[in-house]
Amino acid sequence: MTEAENEVGQRVADALMRLPPEQRMVIIHAHSHGRSVAELADRLGMPASTVRVLMYRGLCALWVALGEKGP
Repeated sequence: MTEAENEVGQRVADALMRLPPEQRMVIIHAHSHGRSVAELADRLGMPASTVRVLMYRGLCALWVALGEKGP
């Protein structure tokens, strides 16, 4: 891994840690563990719509923290 890739990875990790715990958990499980919204909803005991909202808000916060354009 290059120094630039390490820096980007660290920026993403730092931004993830600043998210509320529920948003962070949903994003990590969806993207790192390949869980679908339905799987997450079932595992977390919440409606799929809640999982989608948590993911959307978390991703928007990450985009802002990383200086990227949002959806």
